Amino acid sequence: EVGLGKTIEAGMTLLEYQARGLVKKTLVLTPPTLVGQWGEELRRHFGLSVVVQDEAAFREASPDPWHAFPTLVASLATAKREPHRSRVLAGEYDLVIIDEAHHLRNATTQAFKFANQIRKRFMLLLTATPIQNDIKELFNLVTLLKPGQLGTFREFKKRFVTADGAKNVAELRQLLGN
Repeated sequence: EVGLGKTIEAGMTLLEYQARGLVKKTLVLTPPTLVGQWGEELRRHFGLSVVVQDEAAFREASPDPWHAFPTLVASLATAKREPHRSRVLAGEYDLVIIDEAHHLRNATTQAFKFANQIRKRFMLLLTATPIQNDIKELFNLVTLLKPGQLGTFREFKKRFVTADGAKNVAELRQLLGN
């Protein structure tokens, strides 16, 4: 839901994963207008040492600012463009958090392809925007999180989609819950 604190929920998840020793390196990707807000909220509410892409620390980090910090906040728009794209894809992250993830619902977009190529252990997708009348959007987002969970799109469609809507809903819910 809009305004229910996706940033706070993501910060709590990040802290929990860090406390369990599961996450040391985190990349947060947001729309350009939210980069600063994310950095500020993660610092203020969670005491995290965060570097934001437009800060001097990022610009001055060498040889590669994309992998120099434990928690980095950047815009998806910047990260998906060269020369940043190849730098991001060259490394690995323990956790990738993507805000406004509904922008990734179309698998043919550059944003989806980029997010799908990032090497990561965990991915957290945040959105307050519902699926927009196309079951393929759900398939694409789940595939980003857990490739193969729903099979191929053809298999998914055959198992769960009818001309009138959905079928095997209990089975689909079980798959989505795993």
